[in-house]
Amino acid sequence: MPEHVIQTTGLHVQFLGLQTGAAQCVAHRRQMFMLSVIVVLLGGISLTRLPVDLMPEFAAPMISVSVNYEGVGPLEMEQLITRPLEQTVSAVSGLQQVNSTSSEGSSTVRLSFDWGSD
Repeated sequence: MPEHVIQTTGLHVQFLGLQTGAAQCVAHRRQMFMLSVIVVLLGGISLTRLPVDLMPEFAAPMISVSVNYEGVGPLEMEQLITRPLEQTVSAVSGLQQVNSTSSEGSSTVRLSFDWGSD
């Protein structure tokens, strides 16, 4: 029979005179089992040694603008400072949300950006 022909007899498969991978694994079951156990054990050991940070530190893309103006009431702060500031910053690209707070003598505008914004 020519060498390039595949011969099959039960579980023994040969191609060009060599056993195929599956046939070798079946023929050497104990070695394959031990190899599998070693791989699983090494994987388990590696898994326990991986550093895992459950609460990683990250910086949310956010900017806060605070303005102090002594002696001015909350309504005037909103009209004179907060609204013009909100309108100006609303044109910034990647802006997701604008929150503002006006109180007596103080105005704070918080800008939240999309992740990946710079």
